[in-house]
Amino acid sequence: MAKRRGLTRRQEIARRIAGAVEDVLPVARDDVQTSLIFQHEVVDLDLPEKAPPSPAFIVVDGVRPVEIHVIRLGDIAIATSPFELFLDYGIRIKARSPAVLTFLAQLAGQDCGYLPTERAVRGGGYSAENYQVGPEGGQVLVDETLKRINELFP
Repeated sequence: MAKRRGLTRRQEIARRIAGAVEDVLPVARDDVQTSLIFQHEVVDLDLPEKAPPSPAFIVVDGVRPVEIHVIRLGDIAIATSPFELFLDYGIRIKARSPAVLTFLAQLAGQDCGYLPTERAVRGGGYSAENYQVGPEGGQVLVDETLKRINELFP
């Protein structure tokens, strides 16, 4: 169709973008928000380490202290995690979040490595064997993150 219209690839992309903007602009104009809610919470968690423990950056009495941030910006929630999360944890948080959109930032603030699920640990493999906090800590992280998100969306 671009050839028939006599458009270059770039012009065709621009035409499509302009059409999409024209399509949603009337709806967006009716929903302009002039004041957004902005809230930010920093949470310190003590997550149980895996047993037997791996060499850790910081270990105090069998727990791994971590910091997470939870932010509300209008209808959007943003939560951070110092881990590289297995997909299941992200899905659990996003599925139960009351926000219209929930974004998760991984490896934020600290580098705590992988956070495997119970299913991943049973299956084995590099990322499911080299970790410091296990599935129990992962569930604590999910529950605490959701608790904090829910507090920001009463």
